[in-house]
Amino acid sequence: MRFIQMWIIPSRRGLEPSIEQRSFSEESRRNVLKVVLVPADGYGGPDAPRATDAVTVHQDAAVYAGLLDGGRTARHRLRRGFGAYLFVVHGSLAGPELDEGGAAKIRDEDEIAIAAGPDGAEILLVETRL
Repeated sequence: MRFIQMWIIPSRRGLEPSIEQRSFSEESRRNVLKVVLVPADGYGGPDAPRATDAVTVHQDAAVYAGLLDGGRTARHRLRRGFGAYLFVVHGSLAGPELDEGGAAKIRDEDEIAIAAGPDGAEILLVETRL
């Protein structure tokens, strides 16, 4: 993945638009879901993910990036009241079955397992209230 631009609506009106950009190594995303975007201070609930190297947003949302080797599985526990959108940037998934460019909305799940296809997958998981 070279560059992905995402716009997330802030939870409060009247904030100045802002932009942040960060790079995350392949190794930091290899076979895990690495948190790359977290709520700014004062915007997330008590169970919101925190990471000093992540981009921040004025919303109770999080984004995770993963680079899964073929046949590997990453698991993620969703926060209570949250769902997610799963995007396959490159490669494919065996579970849920998605090809490159595919996406899935995930709701009413406590935990999800994301299994890469035989050639691996690069994925983004956006966790938000649905």
